[in-house]
Amino acid sequence: MNVSTCISILSLIQAITAIYTQGYPGKRTINPGSLKLDFKVDRESSRRSIIEQYGKRDEEVLVQLYKEELYYSLDIYVGSNRDKCNVMLDTGSSDLWVMSPDVYCAYSSSSYNKRAIGKDGSLAAIHRPNLPPHRRAFTEKKAQDKRAGATTCTKLGSFATSKSDSFKLNKTDSFSISYLDGTYAYGEWGHDQVLFGNHTLSSLSLAVVNLTDSYFGVLGVGPAGSETSTRGGKSYEYENFPMRLKSEGVINKNAYSLFLNSVEEKTGSVLFGAVDHSKYSGTLQKVPIINSYPEYFDEPAYVNIVLNDIKVENSNVATSLGKVSVSCLMDSGFTNTYLPALLLEPLMEQIGATYSYTAEAYYLDCDKFDDISLTFDFSGVEIRAPLSDFIFKYKGQCYVLLFEMQDTYESDAYAVMGDTFLRNAYVVYDLDDLEILLAQANYSKNEDIEVIQDSVPLAVQAAGYSQTSIHTTIGRPSTTTLLGSSPLQRTSQRSAGSQSDSAQSTTTAALTGSPNPDKGSSASKTGIPMTALCLVVFSLLMLM
Repeated sequence: MNVSTCISILSLIQAITAIYTQGYPGKRTINPGSLKLDFKVDRESSRRSIIEQYGKRDEEVLVQLYKEELYYSLDIYVGSNRDKCNVMLDTGSSDLWVMSPDVYCAYSSSSYNKRAIGKDGSLAAIHRPNLPPHRRAFTEKKAQDKRAGATTCTKLGSFATSKSDSFKLNKTDSFSISYLDGTYAYGEWGHDQVLFGNHTLSSLSLAVVNLTDSYFGVLGVGPAGSETSTRGGKSYEYENFPMRLKSEGVINKNAYSLFLNSVEEKTGSVLFGAVDHSKYSGTLQKVPIINSYPEYFDEPAYVNIVLNDIKVENSNVATSLGKVSVSCLMDSGFTNTYLPALLLEPLMEQIGATYSYTAEAYYLDCDKFDDISLTFDFSGVEIRAPLSDFIFKYKGQCYVLLFEMQDTYESDAYAVMGDTFLRNAYVVYDLDDLEILLAQANYSKNEDIEVIQDSVPLAVQAAGYSQTSIHTTIGRPSTTTLLGSSPLQRTSQRSAGSQSDSAQSTTTAALTGSPNPDKGSSASKTGIPMTALCLVVFSLLMLM
């Protein structure tokens, strides 16, 4: 065999390898040991028209209008009939629920006034495990709430259990849940087959809801401890969606990576069982998930980590609000970000914002935030976000989408990092090892996917990993002069860098088995290594 024949064989094997690692054009990437689900940014929520229909004053609802316009949704197909249901991806809860065709769709005026969320309100209903199902509360709401419309809650799909040959009703307590924003849902537990992307899970536990004031279902992917089935007289835990993926061997580890993408984009993704190294810059750093409710749970039931500081960068000057340790929920189910007063008030003072009692939100001049960025410190991991990501413009005024999380006593200060923050971070939720991994998001269209085996690859512990105690005595503010470019330029460079990725695309990484140059090396990359290819070619030569 001559040299040209050998080269031809090698080229053929490389072409086959590229198809294996990347998939055919327009198809889902094939990565054994992982499941990638793409979701869309939904800005057309029907709740907006419902609010406007009831005619509240513009100033009272403008922030809620923005909030209800934006959520991250994906389509799933339930039952033997494969009924299409649109659900919101939620890292802050753990249950999957969908609408029944005859759901009673309520309009609850009380749920639109949750700018400042108290821990003795809806949060307590979620976090305290031994509460009975909220049958009485839902019965009262059904009598009090106005009906939003016969089809409002089913516009995004519903599941008809009577038409599915594989649906089985559970003999357990009824399903009931209330969320931090005051929305609620009530229905019955069952199990059926559900298609997610290109994979079907049989006999998956889910709730079919017949009363709610929400207009979309929820795919909760949090820890088992926050499942609503753990409350009530017949309490039990079950394998929710990510746990089932692991037990069926679809993924090796109950871990998933969240990439919300930039504010301009209309899609994002969640990658179960793997990480995509092209979607972050720097190094993934581990921080522990903490147990914020040890009096109720033996181990963490929610994805809370420690928030230590927020820095305001403006005109080459960085001002730290002062060291603190606040329990912080990393919740993709929330559009906006909520902070305790001890952080929110000095932060608003630093950026020059004024509180509007009419709008129940802070606002500032629209020409004052372009050069400002915020840096959030989680146990030593710093994630920068431009202030513009937290701004909502309305009738010439700029409102800040950072709200107060009220606490009933100072030692219970609490924060929720919603989508306005999360889109700036690449977040890996490792629920087996009870860790969250953070890095600055890189808005790349490339893929460099690596399956997670025993631990998340190329990750290190954060500097403050072991400091998990919560205290709310805020330290003294400090100011640092920054060298080099302005905060705006640094943010712009980050975005621009993501659009000018190296010409060495995923194909090269897949064929060589090597990660991106700035990510170090890895021995467990997916794809076929070149050494294996050479051995195949050598074997073919020996047979000729």
